[in-house]
Amino acid sequence: MVNWEWYTDVNTKVLFLHCLLRANWKDGSWKGIAYKRGQFITSLNTLAVETGLTFSQVRTALHNLIKTGEIASLSQGKNRIITVISYDSYQVVDKIIATSSQDDDKIIARSSQQYKNNKEDKEDKNNKKSSHFVPPSLEEVKAYCSERKNGIDPENFITFYQSKGWMIGKNKMKDWKAAIRTWEQRRKGEPEDEIDRKQRESWDDDTAHFFT
Repeated sequence: MVNWEWYTDVNTKVLFLHCLLRANWKDGSWKGIAYKRGQFITSLNTLAVETGLTFSQVRTALHNLIKTGEIASLSQGKNRIITVISYDSYQVVDKIIATSSQDDDKIIARSSQQYKNNKEDKEDKNNKKSSHFVPPSLEEVKAYCSERKNGIDPENFITFYQSKGWMIGKNKMKDWKAAIRTWEQRRKGEPEDEIDRKQRESWDDDTAHFFT
């Protein structure tokens, strides 16, 4: 600003700073006269009163600013529309707000994505946790066997699989209720082709002594 050609001309500098402050930041109208962002409606007399300059000083300063392309002036009867050329380039606050808003949007987007990622990670962990086999309690086995009226001894079931580390053959047990249903099949003595092939293949021969 100090290198501006009118900086040492006090009257021109005062008038230009006044125009910057008076220019509207958005489109509008005044008494039926429309104006754009960076413009304001005034008169030479009004400018003289508002700046403390004389009418002649305002007219000279206005001429200087128009000559070097700082402002433009358009007469509208007794009034005139003053336009600050390159108004947006002087709006540092607007630029800061716009940049800040863009930065906020980026932060919100990153936070939203991070939240989504954390949620998905948590869901994955919960799914893995829920898929982890948890050995049943004696009470749970008793209740299930009683519900199915299968005559299986819950204590024998628990004791057997505890001794095997809850393994069925070489595989870790995934569903203890399915294991009980398989015991039912063996206990009922149904034909082999009635038993699911995979269950038969994974069945530990050591279970046979529980049904003798």
